[in-house]
Amino acid sequence: MIKIGILGGEANGSNAIDIIRRIPSFRLVGFYDPDPVRREMLGRTCHLHSFSDPEMLTGVADAIDITGPLCQYPSAFRQAIRESKHVFLHNPYTGKAQVLRELLKLIGEARGIVQVSQPNRFNPAFLAACPYIRTPGYMEFQRKIPFQRAGNTQSLVLQYLMHDIDLAMYLTRSNIRKSSVSGVRLVSGKPDLVEARLEFENGCVANFMINRVGQEQSHTCHLYQTGMTIRIDLLRQTAEIQHLKNAESGTVSGARIATEQLLVTPSDPLADELMSFHTSIHSRQSPQVNLEDAFRAMEVPLVPQERLNWL
Repeated sequence: MIKIGILGGEANGSNAIDIIRRIPSFRLVGFYDPDPVRREMLGRTCHLHSFSDPEMLTGVADAIDITGPLCQYPSAFRQAIRESKHVFLHNPYTGKAQVLRELLKLIGEARGIVQVSQPNRFNPAFLAACPYIRTPGYMEFQRKIPFQRAGNTQSLVLQYLMHDIDLAMYLTRSNIRKSSVSGVRLVSGKPDLVEARLEFENGCVANFMINRVGQEQSHTCHLYQTGMTIRIDLLRQTAEIQHLKNAESGTVSGARIATEQLLVTPSDPLADELMSFHTSIHSRQSPQVNLEDAFRAMEVPLVPQERLNWL
């Protein structure tokens, strides 16, 4: 039985509480939230022991689930690494790239498992499409988020874009040759529409678009490769392939299109990630997504550090 605690009690924290309680091999020993009012409310409604200090919770747990940005809990994270605790990170943002580099060196000397949440990689629609993905020449990621009068202060780059960048880098397995980004402020202090473009050394190009002033929610990924296009709906968890028959001949006149709907078994990516985290702890194997993976996505020359705070 692995004793686990949760640092941060916002939406992710509440969801993590529900999921962890459904995993028999985890025993939830408590949680910490920096907001004392929310901490008291969650402790009462979830019937959990609430800690007034994150380091105290880290000390009694075998593993911690950090649901807020890492920059909120640097001391607890360092303590966990020094004491060989296991850590699940929802958001590895530290505010400065140099701090993340230092934490990477610290992790290299520890015996605990550190896994970073990248829900795209665990999305069942993506997993269903994986056997068909070879070497995409072009990728397109689009997110639309319904407009909210409140709560539009989060950075789209940190909250969403980095996850899509991670998936693009995971698929190409190639270094980035060139990158660009642009953003437009419409209703908030940070850009509400962000577009980005990555060019990889293997010739692949990836375009990203995030819009949080839309009327409906969507999250799709289109992959284009020789002989087929793959459409993955990461929100609705569906995937389809358009097979381009005779595409190898190089003539448009002889080409035919056949659409195949892939079989996808719906699941909760966060629950699957936490189960993977537990498996890595139990088997002492490397996690599917580590902090180095997250660092590569965040360190992409897409946005210089001085502009990262702007985005």
